[in-house]
Amino acid sequence: LIGFPAIILGTSLRARYREGWWVCVFAVLGTAVITTSLIDPGAYPSYFAFSTLYSAALGIPIGLLLRRIILSPRSARAARAVAPPSRVEPGRYSPLK
Repeated sequence: LIGFPAIILGTSLRARYREGWWVCVFAVLGTAVITTSLIDPGAYPSYFAFSTLYSAALGIPIGLLLRRIILSPRSARAARAVAPPSRVEPGRYSPLK
């Protein structure tokens, strides 16, 4: 159940803010249960299918809701409150001072 929302939120954070790699790590850990059930010789295919379906059916809506809440666009007032960066980086080929 943790893996699916973490995949959705982590990839969305990576796409927008270039961060969120730590959420993707939780996604990998959360989906490890699916992987271990695939390689378990004593696991029934119906158990694997129902557990994956249950996790996806609950996890995907939770992930989409979290993405909507966390990545919601800022209001115009909040966007104006963000200060521009005070430090300007030199160009790629210009010398450092």
